[in-house]
Amino acid sequence: MSIFHKTLFILLMAFSFTGCKLVNERPECEITAPQNGAEFDIGETITITARASDPDGAIKEVRFLVNGDEIDNDAVKPYDVGWNTSGLPEGIQTIRAIAEDNLGDTISDKITIVLNPVGDPPEAMFTADKTVVESGVVVQFTDQSLNVPESWLWEFGDDSTSTLQDPSHIYTLPGTYDVTLTVSNAFGMDDETKTGYIFINENSGSGHTDTLVDLRDAGRVYQTVKIGDQWWMSENLAYLPAVNPPADGSEDGDGTDPYYYVYGYEGYSVTEAEKTENYKTYGVLYNYVAARDACPAGWHLPTDEEWTILENYLIANGYNYDGTIEGNKLAKALSMEYGWIPSTRDGAPGNSDYPDKRNASGFSALPSGGRSVYGYFYDAGEMAQWSSVKDPAGIWTRHIHYNFNDVGRMGRGEEFGFAVRCLKD
Repeated sequence: MSIFHKTLFILLMAFSFTGCKLVNERPECEITAPQNGAEFDIGETITITARASDPDGAIKEVRFLVNGDEIDNDAVKPYDVGWNTSGLPEGIQTIRAIAEDNLGDTISDKITIVLNPVGDPPEAMFTADKTVVESGVVVQFTDQSLNVPESWLWEFGDDSTSTLQDPSHIYTLPGTYDVTLTVSNAFGMDDETKTGYIFINENSGSGHTDTLVDLRDAGRVYQTVKIGDQWWMSENLAYLPAVNPPADGSEDGDGTDPYYYVYGYEGYSVTEAEKTENYKTYGVLYNYVAARDACPAGWHLPTDEEWTILENYLIANGYNYDGTIEGNKLAKALSMEYGWIPSTRDGAPGNSDYPDKRNASGFSALPSGGRSVYGYFYDAGEMAQWSSVKDPAGIWTRHIHYNFNDVGRMGRGEEFGFAVRCLKD
């Protein structure tokens, strides 16, 4: 063979050899543990194992990822890592193994597993701040359950229930009551019943109700309620010996004449005024001269001090919407559920929150509005406002507003028309 042919043969062989080495076979990778779809409890350490090989070379490393984030790698058989799941959220987790060979080529495999929350079912326990009490007094219940319950159902034994964690409740009738608390979480439920736990005695404590007959007014019957040591009408006075349109008022005269108004009524007929829904719902609005003498025998228009006694009693006995015994947050406990403009403010009459405190006092306020000194009606559906006896500083009314959680105190002139709540002598 000539030198030329030998040289050509060597070049051809070298070219063929180099061309073959440029084609690399991809490595192989398979996750062998855990099994796809396996379930584990949060907090377990899971061993992730992959089988990896390279037909024409060697495996450089295997990287392990969970939900796209690398947690570790391994370069020595068996290819595995430990994954601690403490503190991770529950649910589906994606595990991926990526094998890389000595020439940088990669291939991957993935599976999913499920992490389940770990915990114990709750153990129901509770207590009350008082177990022997007069009717009408707030009883505060406190959840003491173990193992972090997530929902609560209280049964107070008088067909009333609550789903609050720490509710308060008012028993209105004498007797002995069983109380049951049922609690639950993701791991189970439990209940505790205390038989005969609450005893309501039969004395004449707050919350007792009675009736008042107004003999001046064809024997009209009013509902009344005892709150502390006071007996209050639990509805607005509706005594209507005469009626005026809102344009008429004592601001036009010498201030000595009584004026009577029915919200929305513009005439002078008592018979027609008494047919209106506002009269049936809200009663009558009185200027001060009319209010001063409007209550039936044995009852009177309350003073500013008597209104304050009512407020202080309710605050001290837990009637604030949030159960506190400081500050004035009494609007919910004095107000009926219906008639108020909706509100999102905590504890306001227009908000449906704290249902256990709704009208807890039995006072049963409704948003009756008022008559302005400028000759028009205002704020029915928004506000209730009641008159009081004039003192040297003026007339201190009390009002409840749909969007506030307190009972307001406001000085007003004699010409305004307000509702009246009579107080027993």
